[in-house]
Amino acid sequence: MRESKTIQDQTNRGTTPGWGLPLLIVAAGIIAYWNSLDGAFVFDDAQNIVTNEQIHRLWRLSEVLGGRRSVVDLTLAINYAVGRLDVRGYHIVNLAIHVLAGMTLFGIVRRTLRGKRLLHRFGQASPWLALATALIWVVHPLQTQSVSYIIQRAESLMGLFYLLVLYCVIRGATSPRRSLWYGAAVVACGLGMGSKGVMVTAPVLVLLYDRVFLAESLGEVRRRRWALYVGLAATWGILAACGVITGVLDPTADPDATVGFSYKGVSPLAYALTQPGVILHYLALTFWPRGQCIDYGWPVAQTARAIAWPMIIILPLLLGTLGSLYRWRPISFLGVWFFLILAPTSSFIPITDLAFEHRMYLPLAAVVSLMTITGYQALRFLSGRTGVSARATRGLTIVLVAGVVVALGSGTIRRNQVYRSGVALWTDTIAHCPDNPRGYVNLAVEYNNIGKDMNDQGRFNEAIDVLEKACRTEPRLVGPHYNLGNALKAGGRLDDAIQAYRRAIEIEPDHTQAHYNLGHALLQTGDLAGAIDHHRAATQIDPEFADAFTALGVGLLRQQQLAEAVDAFQTALRLKPNDAMIHTNLGHALLTQGRVAEALTQYYEALRLDPRDPNAHYHIGMALGAQGRINEAIERFQEALRIQPNHVPAQQALARLLSQRRPMTE
Repeated sequence: MRESKTIQDQTNRGTTPGWGLPLLIVAAGIIAYWNSLDGAFVFDDAQNIVTNEQIHRLWRLSEVLGGRRSVVDLTLAINYAVGRLDVRGYHIVNLAIHVLAGMTLFGIVRRTLRGKRLLHRFGQASPWLALATALIWVVHPLQTQSVSYIIQRAESLMGLFYLLVLYCVIRGATSPRRSLWYGAAVVACGLGMGSKGVMVTAPVLVLLYDRVFLAESLGEVRRRRWALYVGLAATWGILAACGVITGVLDPTADPDATVGFSYKGVSPLAYALTQPGVILHYLALTFWPRGQCIDYGWPVAQTARAIAWPMIIILPLLLGTLGSLYRWRPISFLGVWFFLILAPTSSFIPITDLAFEHRMYLPLAAVVSLMTITGYQALRFLSGRTGVSARATRGLTIVLVAGVVVALGSGTIRRNQVYRSGVALWTDTIAHCPDNPRGYVNLAVEYNNIGKDMNDQGRFNEAIDVLEKACRTEPRLVGPHYNLGNALKAGGRLDDAIQAYRRAIEIEPDHTQAHYNLGHALLQTGDLAGAIDHHRAATQIDPEFADAFTALGVGLLRQQQLAEAVDAFQTALRLKPNDAMIHTNLGHALLTQGRVAEALTQYYEALRLDPRDPNAHYHIGMALGAQGRINEAIERFQEALRIQPNHVPAQQALARLLSQRRPMTE
């Protein structure tokens, strides 16, 4: 045992780590997540950040702070105020939060191992064990969903405040300025409650930590720190005030709820029986982080095998934790940390999504701490039994920890690549969870959005390729078929566009724009009857759709159904009275009916609305010519040509009238 003592003596050098070790944590975090800075807004980032007007108006602070995660919303609003939708700014803040959380974890582990309960076993090895724990936790690939996926700042920010609460309590227990530390703990707890509801467990966890590591009895906790726990418990009022507690516990709170007992998608019992399998999966990813997925689409466990096998593993761990906690053993706290923080999302409270990796953000620290400390103890034991020198053992320890950190950090760098675009993210999701229909839908939506943007930019051939991928990925999604029709139509492939629009209408018969655009395509191919049918359908679906009434009128006019055409144009004008084109079209219909004076009224109104329109002058000229007012008609044609010299119809009409005025010669 002489060598074992020597190892501890060597390891214990340097009681105070200074800033050197925490800076290693910062460096490791930056290296592991540097490539995440180029990641895109993905998944729920769109509705929570990109299109969320609430965070786009920082000056309306009451709106920003009006949600259930007001602290998170405030940070997003500041991000938006500083850099708008520059994604790098959001990623930098997420990375800063994560690194600060890692440094706080370092402080918690170091001070816990140096506390009176564990000092005799770990002594001054605490800085190095804390460093190993924090490094592994910071660079672990399982954390990417909480860091690289921007909106999951909710999880990491809550995690930072959770850790700060515990750190402040630990500091306050041994500091002459304990009131300041305890006050900071209460503030951090309140901020955590305003970040995410999982923070609800923090006051309980801190109380258990206090009893395990700081106090000799619960009575001592009550006597010495009752005010602290009153303050921590008071922060539950924040969750109550913003409706989280009612929303979760009241089974009648919200019929459209996605979390809590009012969610009807899965029963509390079925959810509870499924969670051992989910937790076992989390643990597997902790030790072998391969096959990660942003959206598992985890099914409810329904077979005895799916329920029993995970429970055989998880239930003894839970019972062992409770048994150890009953004796207030230090090891029990790691189990309490793991299970208690997972409890709001991984017990019996139903949530739409049964599994999400970000739920392991804080629980991962318990597993990593256990493995780090166990590894340290094992090396000490082996060193004493085998006679290996302290120097060699220390070198082996450094190599092992460095190897684990490098391997995990490399995995994180690779995993960050998945967040570079929505297409990459959902392609990865389908690859790992091929039975999850939401993966296919979201991939199709991403292709659809890209194709739509390309279409808007005039890149029709590229848009067609991308939108065809979207249609193949999820054939039941209407958007890709509709946008494919738009791209094909813009590219001149009318027959293919017509088929795409018809497919969109098969999926969604009341798709107004699909009917409208299909009508235009049919009009271009000369199918007047088909065009009229679909434009009429668009007006029936949306009686306020003025452009559809206009298009219907054009089709009817071409079919010489003049009375109906006039009605359609007049309806369009009631909806858009200041549209010059509608006045012009109504004028055409009236002129064709021989109602020249009424037609002129419409043409003059069109000219008033758009004085620089050469077509208005041309149409007025045609109507005046029909009335035999040749000189006035000539003036209108000349004005049209002054505005647009190459206006061919005006040129031809003017030439015709001038030839009629030329004197006859022998």
